[in-house]
Amino acid sequence: CVDPGDSPLPPLTAVVERARAALKYVEPKNLLLAPDCGLMTIGRELARAKARFLVDVAKELRRSL
Repeated sequence: CVDPGDSPLPPLTAVVERARAALKYVEPKNLLLAPDCGLMTIGRELARAKARFLVDVAKELRRSL
């Protein structure tokens, strides 16, 4: 749900909504937020930022459940 390349992060609300839409098909305990293909092809700082972003998405999603 997050592009693993050098592209900027999408808006938090967009990814939260995408994850929320997935909850129509899977139970919350089975939903996994992950980058599309891993983060090995980008710099460490950007990879950390994208990983932190996914944590923020998960926190926001949990608040709304």
